[in-house]
Order: sequence, then C-alpha cells, then structure tokens
Amino acid sequence: MSGPSNPAFIANRLKAAEAIGVACGILVVAISGAVLVGGWLVGSVNLTRLHADWAAMAPSTSLCFLFTGAAILIGTRSPGTRNDCWLMALSAGIWTVVLCAVILPQIGVQIIGLLLGRHVITDARMSPATALCFQLAAISIFSLSFRSRISGQIMVAAASIGVLLSTIAVVGYVFSVRALYSVWIFKAMALHTALVFLVAFSGLLCLRPDVGWPAVLLGPGQGSDSARRLLPLMIVVPMGLCFAAYRLVDAGLAEGGFMLSVVGVSVAVLLGASVLYNATLVNDQAARLAVTQHQLQISLRDRELLLREVNHRVKNNLAQIHSMLRLQGRRANDTVTREALADAARRVIALGTLHKILLANDSPSKLSAKEYIEKLCGSIDESLPIKERGIAVRLDLEDVGIGMDQAIALGMILNELLTNAVKHAFPEGNGEILIKVGATEGGWHHLAVTDNGKGFDPSLAMSGSNAGMKIIRSMVAQMRGQMSVESRHGARFDILFPSERS
Repeated sequence: MSGPSNPAFIANRLKAAEAIGVACGILVVAISGAVLVGGWLVGSVNLTRLHADWAAMAPSTSLCFLFTGAAILIGTRSPGTRNDCWLMALSAGIWTVVLCAVILPQIGVQIIGLLLGRHVITDARMSPATALCFQLAAISIFSLSFRSRISGQIMVAAASIGVLLSTIAVVGYVFSVRALYSVWIFKAMALHTALVFLVAFSGLLCLRPDVGWPAVLLGPGQGSDSARRLLPLMIVVPMGLCFAAYRLVDAGLAEGGFMLSVVGVSVAVLLGASVLYNATLVNDQAARLAVTQHQLQISLRDRELLLREVNHRVKNNLAQIHSMLRLQGRRANDTVTREALADAARRVIALGTLHKILLANDSPSKLSAKEYIEKLCGSIDESLPIKERGIAVRLDLEDVGIGMDQAIALGMILNELLTNAVKHAFPEGNGEILIKVGATEGGWHHLAVTDNGKGFDPSLAMSGSNAGMKIIRSMVAQMRGQMSVESRHGARFDILFPSERS
C-alpha cells in the first residue's frame, strides 16, 4: 500500500517534517551567527545590510535568531529526550533581548555596543515588526515546552501569524521597498531578517505537525491530498499576477485600475478552476466508493446466502441427530441407557433452540439478556412438563448486554438447571423457580437460579460426576465465571461472569 491512508506513508511525512525542522533550525543559526560574528564583530557591512539603501539586521535581532534556531533544534528531538526547561529559558531570553532593544532602546543599544566592543551602534535598534515577530516566536517556543493539544494550537496560531507578517515583509521588498518602508511597523526591518523569520516560523510549524493546518497538509485523506496539490498553486499564481501587474503599471504600460481588474478576474478564475478541480476529485472518489459499495453489497448477499444454507444444514443435522438418538433410545434394553440417550436428545434439541433464537436476532453479536432469556425460557417451557406439574417459572431480568458466546453458554446452563429442577426438585409437583439476571459492581453480571424444592447436597453438585453438572461447570469456565451452590429451603445457583467490556 502506498496511499495516503497507509500508516507508513504518514510516518514518512512526519519524518520529512522533522527533517525540514532540523534544516530550518540549522539555517537560522547559521545566518544569524554569520551576521552577529561576521557582520557586527568583524565588521562586514555586506552581512548586516544587503543593500546600501535597505535596513540592516540589528545585533539584537541576530542574538534572538540564535535563541530561536537553538529552540528549533532542541524541539526536533523526541518528546522523551527534549529538555523543556531549555525551551522556556530560550523563550525568556528572546523576551529579554526584545525588552532591551525596544522598550529600553538606549540602554539596550549601549549594552549591545559594550558586548561587541563598540561605543556607539547607530542602527542596532529592532523594528516594531521584528519585535512583534520575536514575541510570536517566543510564544511558540514557550508553548512547545508543553505537550498538550491546546498548547500546540497556541503555538501553531502564533507561528502562522509570524509566517504572515514575514511574508508581507518579503513581498514588500520584492514589490516596492519604498512602499514597505512607508508603513512604520516595517520601516527598519531588513530583508534577510524577514527571510530568516520565514524560515524560523516554518521550522517551528514543523515541530507540531499533528495540530492545526499542518496536520491537514500532512494528514491522510482526499481533502489533504487536494490541499497539498492546490495550496502551492493558490499561493504562487496570485502573487505572480500581482507582481506582473505592478511592474506593468510601474513601467507605464497599463493603468492601475485596469490591471487591478485583470488581477481580480484572474484570481476569480483560478479559484473557480480550483473548486471545479476539487469537485472532480471528489466525484471520482465518490464513483470509486459507489463501485466498492456495490461490490460489498454483492459480497454481503453471497455471504447471507451461504450463511442461510449453512444454518439450514445445521438445523437439519441437529434434527437428524435428535431423531437417531430417540430411535436408539427406543431400542435400548436397560433404563439407564434409555435415560442417557433421552438426555442427549434433549440437549441436542436445546442446541437447536439456541441456534434458532440467535438466528432470529437482528444483532446476534450483542444480545439483550432480558429478551434472550425470555425467549429461551419460553422454548424450554414447551419442551418440559412445567405447567402440567404445577411449576411456575418467574423471571426477574435486567436489560444487560451479553455476547454470542455468553448467550450460548447461558442457554446451556439454564437448560440444564431448569431440567434438573423439573425432574428432581419437585417430586410431588407444585413449586416455583426464580431466574434473576443483573449487573454488579466491577463490570460483572450475575445469574441466580433458585427453586423452593427439596434441595440437595451442594458438595455433590460441585464435585458430582453426572453429565448435567459437568456441562454447567464447563460453560461457567468458558465464560471465565464463578459459580456457588447452596441448598437452604431449596436449591440456589449463583453464577458471576464478566461483561463483554471486561
């Protein structure tokens, strides 16, 4: 399997996001270190200022970038080995440098000048946009030190705003530096500062690929596939159209209003085409799903036919076995053999009854104990001389859920207990049998079968060798249950068995 729903495919995308995060962290550290050391300590103007008329990257900015890059590299380590205290310290360091460079500019400039061995640094101040981006980066790093989903959402939100601000600055440099500097918040923001911010926030987003829109891009499903295909196109094409329109207007080849209308129409066409393309993908997926559903329906019908045939054969086989046992019983010469064969025939009939009840249920894998035992007792009542002997069967049943295996075991247990009670508990007839089922604490169910008959020795019931008690004990063991027996003014069987969820 190589589709997007394959866990290995998703794992590879997460590893790719981690690798991108590491690369972004290294790049941020390398550029900021080069500007701080090569630009401000050594004095290379080309590193601090990419163009003579453009703003320079301040040393405080380079220092904050060093903290940010280090945080990204620490954050890419696995959660079990990541030092969250370091992340908190780095975010606090960023806030401290921003405080010195913006809120206390004169003191901050002098401190940085002393650190770099210079008396005056005229362009070391941090622009408002840079300070705001670093605050967003500090929030992201601080949120990364916590591992909850809410902190991840805060981190993704802060980093996404940072990506937006740095992208505006980069696009402003591409379109018009003069127009960018006319906005006071971006006035002193250098080009390589904006670019490094873009890299840094991208690296931070790669650290939480399980939250927000990064999770959508990296996740499985048709929607994520469409987003991965359409998002680059939706970003690059409108930006390219706007840049081309700006250059045409700037060169005097077209009027601004006309070019604005052209860009608007082009973007509208692009969005419409994207919607239609996505609709085509969804329609194709729906068509494939319809074919799959049709094949599943055919397979389900075939399975139902096969199951119906199997059930029919099981029913016939049980009826044949019952007939053979009765025939053999009539031919037996001694009473013990006849009674043993009659008991075997009765148990075969009981199995057939259980089979019939289970097949009649809409959901045999999860049954209602109340409904199931009511039907079962009704069937047993028809096969045993209960009413003829004046015996009453009372039911006190809670509506608890049981599985199919438990239902079969309970059916065999109840059949044996009711049969034994009718045959042995009331020699003169006229008695009462009470069946109770309910839930208990700890995820267990309780079955109690009580009669007011003559009673018997409980030790013989627990260790007896007759077939009925062997069947009961084996069914209790099959349910991983526990059974206790007592005889006081009759007989009482208590069986505890775990619920399906236990």
